[in-house]
This record gives sequence, structure tokens and C-alpha cells, in this order.
Amino acid sequence: MAPEKVLLNTEDGGGEEPSRRRTAAPQAGLQEVLSSVSHDIRTPLAGLLALIQMMEAGTDGPLTQAQRERLARMQAAAAKLAAVADQVSELALLQKGKLPMAPVRVELADLALLAFQQVEQAARDRAVELRLEVPSELPSLSADGARVRQILTLLMTAVMKRSDGVVLTLGAEPHGSRVRITLRESARSIPVEALPSGFGSQPTGPFVRLDGGRLGDSLGVSIARGLIELHGGDLEVAPAPDDGLLASFDLPAELSSPAPHPERTKELRPAN
Repeated sequence: MAPEKVLLNTEDGGGEEPSRRRTAAPQAGLQEVLSSVSHDIRTPLAGLLALIQMMEAGTDGPLTQAQRERLARMQAAAAKLAAVADQVSELALLQKGKLPMAPVRVELADLALLAFQQVEQAARDRAVELRLEVPSELPSLSADGARVRQILTLLMTAVMKRSDGVVLTLGAEPHGSRVRITLRESARSIPVEALPSGFGSQPTGPFVRLDGGRLGDSLGVSIARGLIELHGGDLEVAPAPDDGLLASFDLPAELSSPAPHPERTKELRPAN
């Protein structure tokens, strides 16, 4: 099956002025909606966080252990909502073409390890095994390091939301003047007793597909896609063996002579 190429925006190929105006108007409206949504989320969220802090400080009297645990869950939920507001704001900046970029020489393996650290706990919670396979001859990237790490983190998070109990392998290879990066999801056999508590009870077993075999089009995926396009690439998604998924994209390589570095491999297995 041919890869599914996913683009952030599509433009009319005819180049006619009325068509461009019809395209620009909805995009401008979407930008305003995104900015408004981000603001509308942040305003009540700020008040909620202030109330949580007051309760934690014992303004209305001492708290029981059960109340502290409930507040901790409320704070975690508020933090997730704040992250959504941040993503909406970033997507609005992407649509406006105002997201700052600072390309420099960076090493993919170093950025991948940082991204692994960010998703490590989520991987353990979902019994996902992370693998990094970067060859020693891979050239450096000419890219915004923080944005590349963000791309990797967002895509890994999206895959982990759709499947549990899988192997997620991040690989790369030279591709002309660019570096081809792949994120491959594949099934693995896990004893049910090795899965986290309350997990693996669904009839499909430990390898659980949540969305019918697609990466989805969440805020995170949309942002990752836009960041890839800012680096001159496209996000492609195709089926992989074992009912898995293969996401791939390319980033510009640093064309000067690459500094020698050892082959980088890493495995992060879920705790038994």
C-alpha cells in the first residue's frame, strides 16, 4: 500500500486569484479561532490553579490525606489542560508563519535520547518498549534542535496513545542532502502478568489498537507535521508489518564533514 502523505496545508494548484482569496479567508479565520480558544482556556485555568494553591496552603483549614490526593489529581488534570492551551497557541503561530526557528548543527541521537526521557514514564505506563537505532555514519542535522526534539516527542506520544504493548523504534539513514527519520511501531509478545495493573484485559490481548490503524490528526500530530514542513519535509504514514505503523520524514543534513561518533543504540523496556 502506498504511503499516506499528510500535509499541514493545501494550496490551490491553479494559481487563480479568486481561489487564493477563498483559501486565505478560511485560514485567517482558523488562526483567529485558535488564538481565541487558547485565551479562553487559559483564563479560567489560571483561576482554577489559584484556588488549588490556596487549598494546598491550608487557607480554609488543614487538609486530610485524601483531600491532598484529590488536589494532586486536580493539579495534574490542570497541567494537561495547560499543555493543550500551549499546543493550540503553537498551532496558531504555525498557521500564521510566526513560530520562531533557529537552525544550527545538531546530532539526531542526542535529541532522540532527550525525547526518550520525556516520554519514558508514558512508555512504561503503556508497556511500550522504546528502541533507538542511529548508524555511526549518520550526518549531523542542520535544524532547530528544540523543534526536532518536539517533533520526536509529539509523534511518539501520538503512537503510544493509539497502541499499547508495542515496540517503538526510532531509526535514521542518510537520504541525499537530508536525513530520513523513521518511527516504526510493531507488535511484540508480552506475558499478561508483565503488563501494568489493570492492563491487557481487552479481548485483543496486550497489543491493543485504539484507532483502527491510523496515526490520527491530534493537535500534537498537526504541530509535528507543521514543524517538519518548516524544515522542508513532509510527514508520511504507512502500514508496517505486524499490523503496525511507519511514520517517516526527512530533515536537512549538515553538509560539512560530519564529526565521527559511535553508533547510537538504546532500548527502554517496560518494568516487569
